[in-house]
Amino acid sequence: PMIPRRPRHEPGAELVPCPADHHGPAVPPFMNRGGLRDEKLRSFALGIHKLWPTLCRITTPEVASAPQRYSALPRKFAMMLPGGRFRETYYWDTYWIIKGLLVSGMQSTARGMVENLLHDVELFGFVPNGGRIYYLNRSQPPLLHAMVAEVAKTMDAAEELEWLKRALPVLVREYNWWMSPDWGHMLRIGDFFLNRYYSQLRDPRPESYREDLATCAAGADVCQQLATVAET
Repeated sequence: PMIPRRPRHEPGAELVPCPADHHGPAVPPFMNRGGLRDEKLRSFALGIHKLWPTLCRITTPEVASAPQRYSALPRKFAMMLPGGRFRETYYWDTYWIIKGLLVSGMQSTARGMVENLLHDVELFGFVPNGGRIYYLNRSQPPLLHAMVAEVAKTMDAAEELEWLKRALPVLVREYNWWMSPDWGHMLRIGDFFLNRYYSQLRDPRPESYREDLATCAAGADVCQQLATVAET
């Protein structure tokens, strides 16, 4: 008997637009008195602020209930995509997005994005390059500690203390991943230790398989170098 096929998902269909509470205030803080005074900068910044609703996504429940059918990593909180052709979050892009969200007065959304990355470390021991399973072969510049610090600046003393108590053990775990010789990111040179970007992947990158296939014909070392460069 023929086995019925499940319907094919459109690319990015597992991420859907966010509800209105993640769209940001109609008048962001930088438009108030004491904020940006230059009219050109105010207009430019307001134009960026109005992009948040078009970039915000949440993960559909199906990703958690049937993860084997999706490439997206589970995300408990809303996320802002970089835009353009990208249909997932990226590690160090998120740092700059966090700074923009905080300027726009969207502290809750910013905190949620940081929580997503803290959860990545709890699951995998590090923050992957991006929010897909095929990015689990590498990370990106480790800016999670800076994101935690940026969000902490928006809190009162008691909330900040609880936030840092929750984040610190996770940050230590990420630090240990970067310092472990098992992953190749740490080298010892005499009495000194040096960190570097490094991926152990020696095959074409899944997200760029067609492009890498021809390049990797030159050897597995070339493949590894491509993945390593993508971590920087």
